[in-house]
Amino acid sequence: MIRFLLLYVFYILPENTLSIRVLPQWENMPMILNKPYLLHNDTLRIQQWKCYIQVFGLYKNNQLVYTFEKNHHLLDAERVSSLAWRLALPQGIAYDAIECEIGVDSATQMEGVQGNDLDPEHDMYWSWQSGYIHTKVEASLSNRIRNLTLHIGGYRAPYNTLRRVRFPVHTTGNLLLTCPINNWVNNAYSLSSYQIMSPCVEAVQLANEWAKAWKSEPI
Repeated sequence: MIRFLLLYVFYILPENTLSIRVLPQWENMPMILNKPYLLHNDTLRIQQWKCYIQVFGLYKNNQLVYTFEKNHHLLDAERVSSLAWRLALPQGIAYDAIECEIGVDSATQMEGVQGNDLDPEHDMYWSWQSGYIHTKVEASLSNRIRNLTLHIGGYRAPYNTLRRVRFPVHTTGNLLLTCPINNWVNNAYSLSSYQIMSPCVEAVQLANEWAKAWKSEPI
């Protein structure tokens, strides 16, 4: 059913648009909020997953051929509509890879509070000093006193957690990205980092692993 909807959304679009869809996953299946998932000797239920993503540019044969204007987009597992969106493209442009930024870039951060997807009402803004949360995971754990709270952000050295990732394009005009949340939560477990709520070394480590986890998939 999901594949059918993706095909429907993608192929009814005009050729001068880029259609993007993100699928948060748990062990290669769509991640479902509040569903119980086994994690080591624990049961985890994810209540919240949010993440900022921005499409930076298009590449052809490893050469940058087009740069997008600012387009920070807030992914929110609670709002399924936020997981798919479109960007305008120049007519006839050829490309074989797309580069995205996971998080909010420092230039935007320095401008302070903004609107639309960057509006603080989305509960993804710490303060002028720490800036925006790049990725947020909040979950309950059955065998621990504390819940899992991962607020990964930071734009100042040495705690900059913005990561740029380049993806191969399998179908021109369409980009399907998967991000395995289970891998990322496992990394937090390996670091014994159950509570991250400010820029720190552990947040940088998790941002590195988070960037490696994203994949582009054929449609």
